[in-house]
Amino acid sequence: MVSSKGEQKQLYDLMLSREWDVFGTLKFQPIRLVGGQHCRKVLKQYWNKLDRVIYGKAAEKGFRVERWCLAHEGSHNDNYHVHFAAKAPIDPDLFCCLSNTLWTNQDRITCSINRNWITPALHRDRVANYLTKEVW
Repeated sequence: MVSSKGEQKQLYDLMLSREWDVFGTLKFQPIRLVGGQHCRKVLKQYWNKLDRVIYGKAAEKGFRVERWCLAHEGSHNDNYHVHFAAKAPIDPDLFCCLSNTLWTNQDRITCSINRNWITPALHRDRVANYLTKEVW
Protein backbone atom coordinates (compact mmCIF):
# COMPACT_ATOMS: atom_id res chain seq x y z
CA MET A 1 0.00 0.00 0.00
CA VAL A 2 1.27 3.44 -0.92
CA SER A 3 1.25 6.07 1.80
CA SER A 4 -0.83 9.21 1.31
CA LYS A 5 2.37 11.29 1.21
CA GLY A 6 3.65 8.97 -1.52
CA GLU A 7 0.43 9.43 -3.51
CA GLN A 8 0.64 13.19 -3.06
CA LYS A 9 4.23 13.18 -4.33
CA GLN A 10 3.32 11.03 -7.34
CA LEU A 11 0.45 13.34 -8.29
CA TYR A 12 2.63 16.40 -7.69
CA ASP A 13 5.32 15.00 -10.00
CA LEU A 14 2.70 14.08 -12.61
CA MET A 15 1.28 17.60 -12.52
CA LEU A 16 4.72 19.13 -13.06
CA SER A 17 5.45 16.78 -15.95
CA ARG A 18 2.44 18.09 -17.90
CA GLU A 19 2.17 21.26 -19.93
CA TRP A 20 -0.41 23.61 -18.41
CA ASP A 21 -0.49 27.33 -17.90
CA VAL A 22 -3.75 28.20 -16.14
CA PHE A 23 -4.87 27.63 -12.57
CA GLY A 24 -8.45 28.03 -11.43
CA THR A 25 -10.86 27.65 -8.56
CA LEU A 26 -14.54 27.16 -9.34
CA LYS A 27 -16.77 27.88 -6.36
CA PHE A 28 -20.43 27.31 -5.65
CA GLN A 29 -22.95 28.95 -3.42
CA PRO A 30 -22.85 27.52 0.13
CA ILE A 31 -23.16 23.72 0.06
CA ARG A 32 -26.11 23.80 2.46
CA LEU A 33 -28.12 25.24 -0.38
CA VAL A 34 -26.75 22.99 -3.12
CA GLY A 35 -26.44 19.22 -3.42
CA GLY A 36 -23.23 17.58 -4.63
CA GLN A 37 -24.99 15.86 -7.52
CA HIS A 38 -26.19 19.22 -8.85
CA CYS A 39 -22.66 20.65 -8.47
CA ARG A 40 -21.21 17.80 -10.57
CA LYS A 41 -23.88 18.34 -13.23
CA VAL A 42 -23.09 22.06 -13.42
CA LEU A 43 -19.35 21.33 -13.66
CA LYS A 44 -19.91 18.90 -16.52
CA GLN A 45 -22.08 21.43 -18.35
CA TYR A 46 -19.46 24.15 -17.80
CA TRP A 47 -16.58 22.14 -19.25
CA ASN A 48 -18.72 21.00 -22.19
CA LYS A 49 -19.73 24.60 -22.89
CA LEU A 50 -16.14 25.86 -22.65
CA ASP A 51 -14.97 23.10 -25.00
CA ARG A 52 -17.77 23.95 -27.43
CA VAL A 53 -17.00 27.68 -27.38
CA ILE A 54 -13.30 27.07 -28.06
CA TYR A 55 -13.46 24.09 -30.45
CA GLY A 56 -16.95 24.40 -31.94
CA LYS A 57 -18.38 21.16 -33.34
CA ALA A 58 -14.95 19.52 -33.04
CA ALA A 59 -15.70 19.22 -29.31
CA GLU A 60 -18.25 16.54 -30.23
CA LYS A 61 -15.38 14.59 -31.82
CA GLY A 62 -13.24 14.68 -28.69
CA PHE A 63 -11.40 17.98 -28.91
CA ARG A 64 -11.28 19.24 -25.33
CA VAL A 65 -9.37 21.69 -23.21
CA GLU A 66 -6.63 19.65 -21.56
CA ARG A 67 -7.34 19.87 -17.83
CA TRP A 68 -6.85 18.23 -14.46
CA CYS A 69 -9.59 18.84 -11.89
CA LEU A 70 -9.48 18.13 -8.17
CA ALA A 71 -12.55 18.56 -5.98
CA HIS A 72 -12.11 19.85 -2.44
CA GLU A 73 -14.71 20.10 0.29
CA GLY A 74 -13.05 22.52 2.70
CA SER A 75 -12.02 21.94 6.30
CA HIS A 76 -15.60 21.50 7.54
CA ASN A 77 -17.00 19.71 4.45
CA ASP A 78 -19.21 22.70 3.68
CA ASN A 79 -17.18 24.48 1.01
CA TYR A 80 -17.32 22.27 -2.09
CA HIS A 81 -15.16 23.72 -4.87
CA VAL A 82 -12.96 22.53 -7.70
CA HIS A 83 -9.37 23.47 -8.39
CA PHE A 84 -8.02 22.87 -11.86
CA ALA A 85 -4.95 23.25 -14.00
CA ALA A 86 -5.46 23.60 -17.74
CA LYS A 87 -3.50 24.08 -20.93
CA ALA A 88 -4.98 27.14 -22.59
CA PRO A 89 -5.54 26.41 -26.30
CA ILE A 90 -5.70 30.18 -26.91
CA ASP A 91 -3.86 33.09 -25.29
CA PRO A 92 -3.88 32.30 -21.53
CA ASP A 93 -5.18 35.75 -20.56
CA LEU A 94 -8.08 35.47 -23.02
CA PHE A 95 -8.75 31.91 -21.87
CA CYS A 96 -8.97 33.10 -18.26
CA CYS A 97 -11.40 35.90 -19.17
CA LEU A 98 -13.57 33.51 -21.16
CA SER A 99 -13.49 30.82 -18.47
CA ASN A 100 -14.40 33.26 -15.69
CA THR A 101 -17.25 34.71 -17.72
CA LEU A 102 -18.71 31.32 -18.58
CA TRP A 103 -18.46 30.07 -14.98
CA THR A 104 -20.10 33.08 -13.35
CA ASN A 105 -22.99 32.88 -15.82
CA GLN A 106 -23.28 29.07 -15.88
CA ASP A 107 -25.96 28.52 -13.22
CA ARG A 108 -27.66 30.12 -10.25
CA ILE A 109 -25.40 28.09 -7.94
CA THR A 110 -22.07 29.27 -9.37
CA CYS A 111 -20.34 32.07 -7.48
CA SER A 112 -19.65 35.51 -8.85
CA ILE A 113 -16.30 36.66 -10.17
CA ASN A 114 -15.16 37.92 -6.76
CA ARG A 115 -15.26 34.37 -5.30
CA ASN A 116 -13.69 32.47 -8.21
CA TRP A 117 -10.15 32.57 -9.39
CA ILE A 118 -8.99 31.64 -12.88
CA THR A 119 -5.62 33.08 -13.80
CA PRO A 120 -2.42 32.26 -15.66
CA ALA A 121 -0.19 30.05 -13.48
CA LEU A 122 2.96 31.95 -12.55
CA HIS A 123 4.56 29.40 -10.20
CA ARG A 124 3.72 25.92 -11.42
CA ASP A 125 5.41 24.22 -8.46
CA ARG A 126 3.27 26.18 -5.98
CA VAL A 127 0.12 25.45 -7.97
CA ALA A 128 0.91 21.71 -8.10
CA ASN A 129 1.55 21.71 -4.35
CA TYR A 130 -1.75 23.47 -3.70
CA LEU A 131 -3.68 21.16 -6.02
CA THR A 132 -2.39 18.04 -4.30
CA LYS A 133 -2.63 19.21 -0.67
CA GLU A 134 -5.86 17.31 -0.01
CA VAL A 135 -4.88 14.04 -1.68
CA TRP A 136 -5.18 11.22 0.82
